Amino acid sequence: MRQTVRCGFIIIFSCLLLLIKTVCYAVPPCTFGGLDVNMQDDLLFTMSQDYKSLFLAHLTKSGLDSDPSPLTCYPESITPLAFSNSLLIRNKNGSAVYSQSEKSLRWIYSSEDFRTINISPDGKWICYVEKEISGHGKLILQSTATDMKVVLVEKISIDTNEVNVKWSPDSSFIVYENSGFLYFFNPDMAYKNVILPEKYRKIGKGSIQNAEWTQKNSLLYIDGDIIYKILESEMYIRGLYSTFVEDGSVIGRLLYAFDSSKDSFWCNSDGSQLVVNTGNKFITYCSINESKYDFVQPIVQQPLSIVPGCPFDCNVFWQNGSAPVLWIDYIRYSDKKKISSVYSLYDKVHLIFSARNSIKPVLSQDRKYVAFSDDANFLIYSLDGWKELLSVKGQEIVSAAWNSSSSIYIGGKESVRFLEFSEHDYAVKKDDKVLFLSAVQRAFWHNDRIVAYTSSTSPAYVHDIVMGTWKEISPSEENNPSPNMLQTNSNFRVFIGESDNINYTNSVYIRTLDKNAFTYPLDGRTQQIVPLRKKASLVFDAVEDAKGIGRILYTLEKYNVCGTFFINGEFIKRYPLETKLLSDSGNVCGSMFFCNVDLLNTAYRVDSDFIRQGLARNEDYFYMATGRELSFLWHAPFNSFDLSIKDAGSKSGYLYVDSDIIEENALVIPLSVGTADRNLEAVIVSLINDGYEFVSILDLIEKSNSISE
Repeated sequence: MRQTVRCGFIIIFSCLLLLIKTVCYAVPPCTFGGLDVNMQDDLLFTMSQDYKSLFLAHLTKSGLDSDPSPLTCYPESITPLAFSNSLLIRNKNGSAVYSQSEKSLRWIYSSEDFRTINISPDGKWICYVEKEISGHGKLILQSTATDMKVVLVEKISIDTNEVNVKWSPDSSFIVYENSGFLYFFNPDMAYKNVILPEKYRKIGKGSIQNAEWTQKNSLLYIDGDIIYKILESEMYIRGLYSTFVEDGSVIGRLLYAFDSSKDSFWCNSDGSQLVVNTGNKFITYCSINESKYDFVQPIVQQPLSIVPGCPFDCNVFWQNGSAPVLWIDYIRYSDKKKISSVYSLYDKVHLIFSARNSIKPVLSQDRKYVAFSDDANFLIYSLDGWKELLSVKGQEIVSAAWNSSSSIYIGGKESVRFLEFSEHDYAVKKDDKVLFLSAVQRAFWHNDRIVAYTSSTSPAYVHDIVMGTWKEISPSEENNPSPNMLQTNSNFRVFIGESDNINYTNSVYIRTLDKNAFTYPLDGRTQQIVPLRKKASLVFDAVEDAKGIGRILYTLEKYNVCGTFFINGEFIKRYPLETKLLSDSGNVCGSMFFCNVDLLNTAYRVDSDFIRQGLARNEDYFYMATGRELSFLWHAPFNSFDLSIKDAGSKSGYLYVDSDIIEENALVIPLSVGTADRNLEAVIVSLINDGYEFVSILDLIEKSNSISE
């Protein structure tokens, strides 16, 4: 049966085409499989990367009549579009829109590109970064109703997780950063075509971490230790007279200066209370007395060592607008698992709940409920007392998005579902309905229908060709469908063969069976010979600061990248638990001497014995902390060395690793623990998109002649 409704445009979403196309997500090689062709020359096949997507193609004797149609839609990111009662789904295969009113799924763009976007609370504006050069692009603000757009920043770093802007709750203003300063913009300026120069829209110095909106549409801004409050009505006055008018009304002072490169903060609904995260090291919950303009009054101060692991992310939710709940993501020391723990900060700190491998928690629009996951369980909790309202068991969760305060989209690894529940008794009002499939384990033609299973224990689903969705088949409807998986019909034979493109592990070929028989590839890209990927290796120096290790390890695992950590003896003595976590993580651990000293400093007597003994002492420090041996790779503190120092290390069995470019197509990327965590993901994605693959430092050493034993 030929598919008659294909990927296409939906008029209301046509402007979104310009918003989604960019390269900012690295994909593994593609593998084709699951071939099944029917008598009408329609071919089902799967393409596997991180997940197995199902496609449909119509074969002709001269090739495909059009691009294959995706039949599954993996919810890497889902965003509700409140203005149209729809859901925007994005993944490596492109972007699609599910319409609640039509109960249909339509692809609006098919591509391997993936972009992070930030939608205004009223759904009328989208902010995104349009890539121009590696790792950088333009910060764009665009209307969802028209193709009107405004360039807010000409050059900004690309963040693969989020667009670093903050919307006021009523969508009247957006705050963004540019070259170390914060600015505001009113989208109505674009409609009226009256845009003030940026210098008249300046808020003050800092990054997006320096600002936070209250629910009453005022902006809290921290400069050093001073806390300012700026009302929406004051924005233009502050901007126009910024050269001699303060940033806003002073409402208090922190106990210590705020460092936006390391710190973050959250405020309650009216801005009278703050929770400040200082360098992912400790949390301070405090109150502000606006009338006194005095130091904040600490209510609770708590080191993040409260968790039995290395924290890498925090969030704060407010119960009834005043009592904070702290959410901490961390890598557990005991087994390297990702754990999320929830703590009450009201009056005293105590653990409320812990979850494993949770998605990022999602707050409902009315700020009453929070949704998250615990392995294969999807949970909804009330912030009032942190009470469990609903628990849905089943598949592993990828993403979630609130449709309303009583309905939510659940994006799983097998399917995307829609759940409605009663706000009074929290009972499910309707069945946990499958809207469409995320991925398949196997799929095939059964009579004239496409049948798929998402796992070995899942029910069978049948595809609705007109609506682009899937429906579970009841046992009576199923009629025991079993896969025939034909690879030959009267016109064609399809088979798996080799690919010439290193980005594909194999290729699908179609052989015509008439007298003018010939063979053509399903995807012509598999026949393109592309250059071998360039090599890159990430090298981290661990000297005095363990901040960010949790985020670094989480990111390396996410992209399956092996890093090399050069660990100094001072670091081991200060952070033995973090050192063991690095050792247990499977990354390479090298030596950076037993102390943090410049070995070329003439004030010290540095000879071969000093180098040998210093390296041996660091081996002992590392073994006592981890029970393992260091690898025989090293470099000097500050990378300060000469040939005699390098030779001394060599006589002790060590290879010296320099951070210079090894050769034209191989790079060592030097980073520092304590500063690398926020930009690491952007670095990894940028290099992969520039044609690099990540390998261990040992692979680069073996490849290069510039490093000798």
